[in-house]
Amino acid sequence: MSLLHLVTFWVIFLVSQCLMAQTPPKSYAYTLGAKVYKGLIMKHNANIGHLAVSHPQGISLYLNKHTFGKKFCEQVFHYPSIGIGVSYFDYLNPVLGKSLTLTTYLDVPFIQMDKSFVTFKLATGLAYHTHPHHQTYNNTNIALGTRVTYAMVASFRFMRQITEVWESGLALSLTHFSNGAFSKPNAGINIPTLELEMARKIKPVSLEKTIWDQPEYLKSAYFYYLGVSTGLKEIEYGGDRYSFINLHFLASKRFSAVNALNLGLDAFVDYALKAHIHEEITEGQPDFKRVGFVVGHELFYDRLSLLTQIGTYFYRPYKGVYGSLYQRYGLRYALTNRLISSINLKVHGGQAEMVEWGLGLQF
Repeated sequence: MSLLHLVTFWVIFLVSQCLMAQTPPKSYAYTLGAKVYKGLIMKHNANIGHLAVSHPQGISLYLNKHTFGKKFCEQVFHYPSIGIGVSYFDYLNPVLGKSLTLTTYLDVPFIQMDKSFVTFKLATGLAYHTHPHHQTYNNTNIALGTRVTYAMVASFRFMRQITEVWESGLALSLTHFSNGAFSKPNAGINIPTLELEMARKIKPVSLEKTIWDQPEYLKSAYFYYLGVSTGLKEIEYGGDRYSFINLHFLASKRFSAVNALNLGLDAFVDYALKAHIHEEITEGQPDFKRVGFVVGHELFYDRLSLLTQIGTYFYRPYKGVYGSLYQRYGLRYALTNRLISSINLKVHGGQAEMVEWGLGLQF
């Protein structure tokens, strides 16, 4: 049976369930689920056209833990689920081989009906690849330069409860693998997939959802951040890895319990770029340092936050690589009220430049 036949059957089945009158659902602490999927490889840059020819397929298992408002942020996000998932990808391509991922995620409902709901799921973790780039044995795989890479997944899910404990649905996901330029080549890989899902609720509980008043300190606040980040990156396959040190200053305005806007400055001291300039230019070498202006948004969930930013360089003497605009996508965690840890991916369009491991003070 083709995937199209399966999807058609699933849609008819879910619609029929939506039309049936059912009793209100009980509360359960966990959900255990599985899904199968089929997708394609996006040709996000011209160099990976020879890899974007197959249709990956796979299976995933996951465990959800439901929230009931123990913390104020759970109420703000409409009582989301947090969980852990394991996924298997078969690229049906001998160059790419197979991948196994382990991720943690936050699954946020944003449309809820009597027995149906739509959620947005954001996951991050690590992936293991069986056929990474090898200069001798697999030199056409320029997408995956290392056996272990970062994994990021975004999904929209439609789920329907079909019995008291069973639910089923469809999902549309985008999975991204990259090592953040730690090792070359690193074109990365993006895989949109269509997924069929079944799940079973386990461990019934008698908890009622808690309703909170918004804490005063979250209603409006200005704060500032001063931090440093570092890491390693490679210029070319098999070459040396070079360190970088970046400095960051941000001014932020928190305008709701979960949202803040920020603007600030970045300073980049990238010794890989310095080595590249030394190789390309023998005399009159320009300064390798860069300074940029950045604006962005921060989405908070308790002590964890999701950072998205766009920046532009106003000091960039050497213009031989990258463009004038850059983006940053990251996770930040408040170790204390003032000490903030972070991991960020800095990219130029679809090209990853570096993974920044950071630490800073918020005041």
